[in-house]
Amino acid sequence: MEAYLKYISENDMYDLFNCCLKRSKKKKNKRKKKKKKQPCIGILLV
Repeated sequence: MEAYLKYISENDMYDLFNCCLKRSKKKKNKRKKKKKKQPCIGILLV
């Protein structure tokens, strides 16, 4: 059960990371903001 939960958490982190990367790329194409990946990194660290 622990391994299963760990597997889920790792996949979730991976999905969040990819989602953040996609969002950052979209934001770069539209506008250049000072906040690049700060919110994403905060989510990943938590």
